[in-house]
Formats: sequence, structure tokens, C-alpha cells
Amino acid sequence: TRLNKIYHEFPRLFWVVVVVSFIDRIGGTLLFPFFALYITQKFGVGMTQAGILLGMSSLFGLIGSTIGGALTDKFGRKQLILFGLVFSAISTLTFGLVNSLSALYPLMIVVGLLSSVSHPAHDAMIADILPENQRQEGFGILRVVGNFAWIIGPTLLFRVRPADAHPQISGGMNALQEQLRKMGGMSSQEKKGALIFGLVVFLWVTDRFHMQWFGFEIDAVMAAMIG
Repeated sequence: TRLNKIYHEFPRLFWVVVVVSFIDRIGGTLLFPFFALYITQKFGVGMTQAGILLGMSSLFGLIGSTIGGALTDKFGRKQLILFGLVFSAISTLTFGLVNSLSALYPLMIVVGLLSSVSHPAHDAMIADILPENQRQEGFGILRVVGNFAWIIGPTLLFRVRPADAHPQISGGMNALQEQLRKMGGMSSQEKKGALIFGLVVFLWVTDRFHMQWFGFEIDAVMAAMIG
């Protein structure tokens, strides 16, 4: 099969790095999609403050990735990857222990900086493992696995009930069309929301070109915050 062929085309060490990267990314997907709800419910604040905290994480994540490149050259790929995995686990536990919103701001800065320092190490190790003619496809596989983590992570926490897997509309399509007619045309706010949604989807779909276009990578969380 095609998948079996791809598997045997790449060295085993490459797949070890891919699996480690997947574990690292899926930890973030378990946390960040529901982080805003956690903040608003636990601390009783609005979505604006939750959005500021998520934006801080993405901003300092960019800085952390830049620092991570230099640290990778100094301490090595393996050490940075192990540090990233251990710190991701510790930081997730720390979020649950914080009881003050004011303490969450400096914690978010530290987490944003240190949780991203291992990302350049993943990329550098891929470049070390693969020959030049396989690097482009190898980085593509790593990107697909990272996006796949965003699909699997949230579904591990919130599974769809069998009864909700095939929702039915009372009255069928005629009732749905009637409701749409009553709603009328799209307002300016709805058009703006659709435009923002399109921008976020565009950033997700074109993530492999971000380094070439912007000089830095825009991850899924930052894309959502831009929206």
C-alpha cells in the first residue's frame, strides 16, 4: 500500500521523531481549545481577558521558537526535545494549581516562551536524519502529523454521543429553509465574522508557507487569535 511504501522509504529514527512531535503537539491540543472556557468559569472573567492570555501565549511562543534555535545549537536536539516534553507536562499541571488570575499572566509568559523552544529542535533533527532529497516530504509529514493532533486532541476530551452523530431537523429541509428566510440577509457583523473565519482557515491551510511569506510560523492558536 501507499502508506506502507512511505513508511519504509524513511529511516526508523525519523518516525521516532514524528511520534515524539505528535505527543508534544497533542498535549497542546488537549489544553488550548478549552483554555478560554476554563479561565472564564474558574476566575469569573470575560472572554476578552481569556483572549489576551491566549494571545500572550502565542506572542511569547514566537519568541521562544527564536530562542529555541540558538539553544538547539548549544545544547543539542535531544536535550531540547526532552525538555519540551517534560515542561509541557509540568506546565499543564501548574495551570490547574493556579488560583489567582494575576498569577496566570506571568505563568502564561513563561509557558509561552518555554513550550515552544523545542520546536526548532524537531525541525533540526529532521534535517539531520534525512538526506536533502527527502527533507521536503519529511517536513510535510511532520506538518500533517501536527495538524492531525488538532483533530484527535479535542475529540479525546469531548466525544460525540451516538444519538448526536446523525442529527435530524424537525420538519426536514422545508423547515430549515423557512428559518433561513425569516433570518433575512447577513448583517455587517455577520459578514465581518465570515471574513475573519475565512482568514483563519486560510492561515491554517497555508501553514507550510508561513516561514517563506512572513519569516515566522503562525500556529493554529495564533491564527485563531488573529481572527
